[in-house]
Amino acid sequence: MHVKDHIIASIIFSAFLFPIFKWYTIIIFLSAVLIDGDHYLWYIIVKKRWSLKKAYYHRRDGNFHDLLDIAHTIEFWILILILAIFSKFFFLVLVGITFHFILDFVYVRFIDQTKSDFRTFSIITWIYRRKSKKNYPYTNG
Repeated sequence: MHVKDHIIASIIFSAFLFPIFKWYTIIIFLSAVLIDGDHYLWYIIVKKRWSLKKAYYHRRDGNFHDLLDIAHTIEFWILILILAIFSKFFFLVLVGITFHFILDFVYVRFIDQTKSDFRTFSIITWIYRRKSKKNYPYTNG
């Protein structure tokens, strides 16, 4: 899903939640949008470039394979879930990222199905695939 769409949907979602969480909805909004910062981090690590604009278009053109978007993994979810049990801040972050993932799921499942197999959902499986890349056709080499 495009950043613009995440921003618009997250503004609407935050406005809907404002009567419940008041100004804390800012945390929900920011976590729902900024979680995609891991896409930019991946671009920096793989391409060794800092251009945010090129990173965005690189992602949109489908020039990627076997992505490890660290904030989109089950391990990250577990960490945030554990922290959310003990902290209101992380509970609000969990609400925001959950909304983000719902949007991503709907987008990949119903709108752009070509993006469905490029991202790993676990750091452990990503490491395993990288170690046995001869058996996994999507690695960059």
